[in-house]
Amino acid sequence: MLAVHAQDSAVIRVARVLCIFFMMSVHVFPGPSRDSFLTEGHGAIIGVVWLDFLGRASVAALSLVSGFLLVGALCKYSPAQILKDRARVLLAPMVTWNLIMLIALLGAAAIGASFSRELPPLTPSALVNALTGLFGPSINLSLFFLRDLFVSTAIIVLTWRYIRDYLWVALGVVFVVTIFKLTDPIIFRPTILLFMLAGCTLRAQHIPLSSLAKPPVFFFGILGSGTVLLACHYLLETHGGPVSDIQNIARRGMLVFAVIAVAVLIGHSKRLQAFFDHLEPVAFLAYLSHALLAKLIWIAMAPLGLSLMGPSYLFYFFMAPMLMFALVFPLHALINALRMPLPIFLQGKSAKKPKKNRSEPMLGFRLR
Repeated sequence: MLAVHAQDSAVIRVARVLCIFFMMSVHVFPGPSRDSFLTEGHGAIIGVVWLDFLGRASVAALSLVSGFLLVGALCKYSPAQILKDRARVLLAPMVTWNLIMLIALLGAAAIGASFSRELPPLTPSALVNALTGLFGPSINLSLFFLRDLFVSTAIIVLTWRYIRDYLWVALGVVFVVTIFKLTDPIIFRPTILLFMLAGCTLRAQHIPLSSLAKPPVFFFGILGSGTVLLACHYLLETHGGPVSDIQNIARRGMLVFAVIAVAVLIGHSKRLQAFFDHLEPVAFLAYLSHALLAKLIWIAMAPLGLSLMGPSYLFYFFMAPMLMFALVFPLHALINALRMPLPIFLQGKSAKKPKKNRSEPMLGFRLR
């Protein structure tokens, strides 16, 4: 059994909260695909850093953590049990919250209200895709990540016995597959599989996550990723295709080193670590519900005179994720008070208290 060191366990809890916080920021109203002060206004530079870098690249860090933890599950459980647990934790709440979004959109359409999202065609195939993301983005785009995370997990689990002794080779193969975008329509964002497999490799090679924050490793990791990023930036003027995908991977690689380093630094403060440990149990529920909560928060704040295209939008943008975490605590308590199996469908787990040993959750999102 490849035990997780106590420091890595603390790093994982902090990284999970940080990543979900930034991922939620990407999808606050009106979302990254519509005009706002951060996408088309004078605050576009903030949008580039916060949305395009910190927000989207957080997916890579969370994927790395998920892969790191997956190896522990592979040592303890059968492939069938792991996939059953993953379906319960990832797919069941994903479908549920997509359904809630669909119902909200139907309700908004019925009363003539705007919801910044369009209803899918009311056909069987379109509705199946809207709820599951089977053929493409689900109706709640922010939850589409969970679909690819499950599929990536399944691929690793089902091939583990064949690749576990050749993980560096497997990483090279997945890297090539990623930069040439050869995974559609099985995995729509192949960097999720790439970073998950990287996390598996670290754990299988007995390399602690916290080692990524050690000065020499961190320095060369940031320097190497940054060099590739800059080289690709200049090459993109004459080359396209795989070069842009290599740049994308380098950008995400930089953030992985940064997130782990920040998590290690936070762990040096008992108060900060305790604060993140307090948020971590509800982080996944915050992620599941944040698209709807963000819209409700906008409705509540709009009468204060906020403007999508004005600097006042920044007040909403930075406050919304913090308010979402605050709101999710009573929501968490309410869900835990419901009868089974409703808590499973709404948050991927029952109302039972987690075990005292918190060092080995089975995925980047806590299972038990």
